[in-house]
Amino acid sequence: MTEHKFKLGMYLPELGLPFDDSLAKAREIGAECVWFNTLGTDGPSMRELDDAAVDRLGERVAGHGLEIFLINVGNPFKQIHLTDLDVNGMEEHPEFRQDMEDMVRSMQIAARLGVTAVGVFTFAWPGEYSAAKPTWPMRWLTRGGYIADAEMDKLVRAFSLALEEAEKYDVTWRSR
Repeated sequence: MTEHKFKLGMYLPELGLPFDDSLAKAREIGAECVWFNTLGTDGPSMRELDDAAVDRLGERVAGHGLEIFLINVGNPFKQIHLTDLDVNGMEEHPEFRQDMEDMVRSMQIAARLGVTAVGVFTFAWPGEYSAAKPTWPMRWLTRGGYIADAEMDKLVRAFSLALEEAEKYDVTWRSR
């Protein structure tokens, strides 16, 4: 029988601690890899990090005996409703533009630190993050939902733009 070694990884913001405390706690409970989109309850926005601060970030993680397996600045595309975007002008949509900038910054940080993956989301379900919640019953009734051709064209366009950026920074982006 072949033995497999699995690495335990964790998402640090779930701990709700200052960044270095979350790194120490992750190591204490056996994590080998970490993922984060913020620098804990006490840190600056990851958008604001210059190259020297990114280098220090990598050193802080390594100093705890951990490695970064995925990184993302903020939560790109998580709260954007695909239905609110125009396939031919999505780059002008303010939220989309900000999330693209966050995704690109994620890629820049990842490339600098030698992290090969960044995280993005797959857009919000219609009605999600609005007063008309919950949308889960609709998801279950449609077995995950139906994506119309026009909306699929938007997904293809959005993720084609993401892929163009990923190729510039030699990273793999993972959508959740």
